[in-house]
Amino acid sequence: MALLYAGLDPSSSGEIIEKLSTMNVTSDVKGDAIYVPLNKRDAIRMSLAGEGLPRQGQAGFELLEGINAFATTSDMFDATYWRAKEGELARTILATPGVKTARVHIAVAKRGAFARGSQSPSAVVTIGMARGKINSRQAEAARYIIALAVPDLEPEHVAVIDTAGGVILSPGKSDNNTALSGEIRDRELSLEISLADLLEARVGVGNVRVKVAMEVTREQSTRFERVLDPQQRILTARDSSETQESDTEGAGAVTVASNLPEGDTDASANAGRSSRNETSESTKFDVSERRLETITPAGAIKRIQVAVLINQPSNPDSQANKVEVRSKEELSALKNLVTAAAGIDTERGDVVTIESLAFEQPVSLGEEAAANPAMDFLSTNIMAILQLVIPAIVALLLALFVLKPILTSSSTKPDASHLVTAHSAPQLAPPQDVTGKEQAPSTVDELRRIAAERQAESAKVISNWLETQGTAA
Repeated sequence: MALLYAGLDPSSSGEIIEKLSTMNVTSDVKGDAIYVPLNKRDAIRMSLAGEGLPRQGQAGFELLEGINAFATTSDMFDATYWRAKEGELARTILATPGVKTARVHIAVAKRGAFARGSQSPSAVVTIGMARGKINSRQAEAARYIIALAVPDLEPEHVAVIDTAGGVILSPGKSDNNTALSGEIRDRELSLEISLADLLEARVGVGNVRVKVAMEVTREQSTRFERVLDPQQRILTARDSSETQESDTEGAGAVTVASNLPEGDTDASANAGRSSRNETSESTKFDVSERRLETITPAGAIKRIQVAVLINQPSNPDSQANKVEVRSKEELSALKNLVTAAAGIDTERGDVVTIESLAFEQPVSLGEEAAANPAMDFLSTNIMAILQLVIPAIVALLLALFVLKPILTSSSTKPDASHLVTAHSAPQLAPPQDVTGKEQAPSTVDELRRIAAERQAESAKVISNWLETQGTAA
């Protein structure tokens, strides 16, 4: 018997066992494993796969294939449709590596004809992992798979629950901090690998350890700023006007003397003119002003701390394998390289620490054992050897405990051929070999004779032998 499937849910196992019964295939169930004959296993798997077995997760859109359009109401169709949608989403989530079980529930409010408002849908997914519990990235991916597959479903309205770890993502809240922490750790690891590759070119592979710690902003912030500079003035308006006025004064009252040829000449001479010119200018200045709006997204680097540990070099030529101390100039040069490669900004508060210390050598657990070809051959071909040895052992046990007693009992019986009467002729001695012993009968002939005399016992021994060999195989 060979293993067909293992670790299936009870419903899938039941479907497979029922199908094997219809195929007239002998099956054996041990726990959650199904065994079938070895020579039929591959053909059975191909046949079951052609019929969609074993089924992973819930039923999908195949549920809609069996609906009778004339006997199904709209409510029944909607319920079947959302059930099929849940099954298809569960299958998609099951395709994620490490996911063992998945179940999706979608809640969609039915909108009435006279309803003023509509309620947004919500969903919950329950995930069981084969080992451990689901991480934040996988939970976020499952949330978006469901949200994008259901119309008008926001990712914040999808809850993710782990069967072993409880609530991973609660509804109405996006776990941005958890996703941000994973992104920060990826950036730290990337920078650590880059710095280690840079330093190993100088100190050698395996002689440097680099650790990077980043402090970032967790929340998005917006900053508004208005800057006024009184030293800088800007001309915004200028108005200028010019006014000119002229006026002639009167010569006094008219008299009889002014009408005479020798009139009043003094009065005419006293008459005069006046004029006025006026110019005005208006200038308007404004103070220089700047308006700044700064948006700082979540994840912006606030500070970087880099710690580098370098192994001290050793002199292999010396008998004591003396450790040498790295010079300050070398450490300073390495620090400058790290500062430039990591983008260190001292004004921001970034720190770089480099120390040179001797690494502790791992404790030796003894010399590695030499390769043993015989043991390697045994470990590789153990099953083939057992198939040859077990029948030999069974044959030996058969000879010792079955054939030997039979031969012993038969040898104790008197042989009529050796009985000699008193009046009989003298008999010749049986032929002897060079050793002086009688020639023993053939073993094969003796076994044939015993098997013919005791057929039931021989058949039972051979049956036990075959069962033992089949179990070992």
